[in-house]
Amino acid sequence: MAVKSESKVAKSESKALPVLVLGALCLAAMYGVSSSASSAGDSEEPASEPMVSAMMLAKFMCAFFGSQFLHTYFFTGAAVKGYFTERALTAQEQKIAAYLMKSVGLCQLFVLILSVLTVASGTVSKEYMLTVLTMFTFSVFDVSKMTTTCEAVGIPKSAIYPFVVLCATMAFLSWKALKTIGDSEGFASDSFVSAMALAKFMSAFMGFQFVLVYFFTGASVRLYFTERVLTVQEQKVTVYLLKCLATNQLPVTVISVLTVASGAVSKEYMLTLALWNAFGTCAMSRMTTTCEAVGIPKSMLYLYMVLHATIAFLFYAAWKTM
Repeated sequence: MAVKSESKVAKSESKALPVLVLGALCLAAMYGVSSSASSAGDSEEPASEPMVSAMMLAKFMCAFFGSQFLHTYFFTGAAVKGYFTERALTAQEQKIAAYLMKSVGLCQLFVLILSVLTVASGTVSKEYMLTVLTMFTFSVFDVSKMTTTCEAVGIPKSAIYPFVVLCATMAFLSWKALKTIGDSEGFASDSFVSAMALAKFMSAFMGFQFVLVYFFTGASVRLYFTERVLTVQEQKVTVYLLKCLATNQLPVTVISVLTVASGAVSKEYMLTLALWNAFGTCAMSRMTTTCEAVGIPKSMLYLYMVLHATIAFLFYAAWKTM
């Protein structure tokens, strides 16, 4: 049994090593390309050029969050098997894990849409870059903290370590790129609910959701899972994944707050929220078929469906007038 356990850890560590090596090689390659490009350019410009450009980082975010969203949302079963390798989950724990991982995937979709629209526009805003910086900086500490609880729910530490390195690297590169970006220009909106009013609402609503789910996770579990009593192990899996969910909600909160603080609302921000909430409405209608099996009443989701449908409509209406 001990030999099996050791081989399992060794196997998961061997899977993590290529990710770390690949990350280091990518960073070295990007730095090399940027260095050669800057040395070939004007002698006055290199000082202001970041190691990796803001647009290159936005393109990376499209690819990274695109793969994360597809893996977590559309191939949830494979994602559960891929992450929970330390022990076999019970049938009920698998249902809870799959349900919550779809919710995590839904939150990741926001960053994906925003990144794609940013790349398509050809302009990277200061708010976008600062959001990415905040998200990855917070994730460095959050993911590091998760190494103290991951094994208890069945996820090996070796699966977490590459993400710590990735988040730290992205935080550093985002900080370097942020220093080269100027202030963004906003667009006026004459919708019956203004773009700025909607941004303020999202700041308050998503801020409340993040604080509730991340800092008061136990209360969130009791609030949402009212259909049945969870076992101790089921609670551990639920708390762990709810914290992952909250971390992925953070970018929505951060960019909404920054948008309000800047006094300029971008078209990319408005369209992202319209599309994200529209998709969320459809996703939640599907989740009503599985929510009761994990202990969440349908009535809870119906409220969120109405809310997200309303938000999607209001953001779309405001975006059309910009």
